[in-house]
Amino acid sequence: MIIRDIPGYVTGTVVYGEYVVVSTINGWIGVFELSSGNLLICKDLQSTTIGLINSGFECGCIIVLYNGTILRIKIDTRNIKDMNLDLIVLKESNYNDDDIISSIATSNDDSMAIIGYLNGKVQIMALPGWEILNEFNTGTGGDNNCIQKVSISIINDNIEIVIISTIDGIISLWINGKNGIYEKIWNGSSGFKIPIITSLTIIYNDSLNDEIYWACGGLEGKIAVGKFQLSSSIMGEPTVTLTTAALGAPIVTNNKITNIQMDKYIFRAHRSSNNPPLAGPVGTLIPFGKGKLLSGGQNSICLWDLSTRRRLRKWDNITTSPLQSIVDTVHLEGTSSLLVVCCDTSFKNMPSTMSSTNPSIPSPLGNSPMGTPSSAPHENSTIILLNSD
Repeated sequence: MIIRDIPGYVTGTVVYGEYVVVSTINGWIGVFELSSGNLLICKDLQSTTIGLINSGFECGCIIVLYNGTILRIKIDTRNIKDMNLDLIVLKESNYNDDDIISSIATSNDDSMAIIGYLNGKVQIMALPGWEILNEFNTGTGGDNNCIQKVSISIINDNIEIVIISTIDGIISLWINGKNGIYEKIWNGSSGFKIPIITSLTIIYNDSLNDEIYWACGGLEGKIAVGKFQLSSSIMGEPTVTLTTAALGAPIVTNNKITNIQMDKYIFRAHRSSNNPPLAGPVGTLIPFGKGKLLSGGQNSICLWDLSTRRRLRKWDNITTSPLQSIVDTVHLEGTSSLLVVCCDTSFKNMPSTMSSTNPSIPSPLGNSPMGTPSSAPHENSTIILLNSD
């Protein structure tokens, strides 16, 4: 199955059973039938979109616009002929810098969403209710503090780990041991020559004492990986008071978190077979089993074993156009199939996570005002169903 002629750079892909919802940077949203690849319904939101995530509701998703507006979209799939897209405004923008969202993602269990803002603010939201669970700032502001990518994972049922990348290529790890306060436990450079981070994720095992990995991809076709552990000595032992014991809910009161030891390395992941070889952005990184990472980039998808630092498998010649690169991959639950999203990754089509107030940073959106799509021509995108067996 191939879905062709998606108008513009894809900013989000959500799968619901037999349907896939797609949003593009120029404000287009569409619902396709997976079995046939047919477009069932579409809508033009008349605004640049930053991301699309699962809302936690059945057949629903959340879309974020560049101006900071957040919408919930309910998809009625009971009758394909009468399918509709109902929009509910969750947050309305006031068109100020505090509202401009650069990145959004969901936790590994889809119970939370994380939002990164251009001013360095981070919000953790509950799904599906969309209540604010936590909010913190990554620094003191300024253009270098603009958030590029965010990711959140829940470890061992009670520890939240957040990873954040900023526009200057700095990676930071934050942890919340359920004491209500996020603390930074590590930060450092990605190590890329070009500091723009194009993908970000956390890979972990079942046990708290097992190794945890983070990975980020860049424009050069390289992947940076960090490995660390959260031991009981780092998290502290829980202190139980009479009140908390009576409630059956022990509270950790002595979990002073210290800096962790980070084992970090970088490797070339995606380059073309041209002579000389061409490097393209690593557009997608997803956990794919214990200690394994699936990456998508320049016309290929690779499966990596992070513990042995070896590539286990490579799928070549996936994209349908020389201008395209892989920007997203969705593993269809309960199957060996992958939805692979291929887009034109030339600079004019890439989503902006850069401050419009800094004239030294060219914006991929050209001179478009915030909240409106770019007038630059967009190469159509493609979605391919790939069997990973």
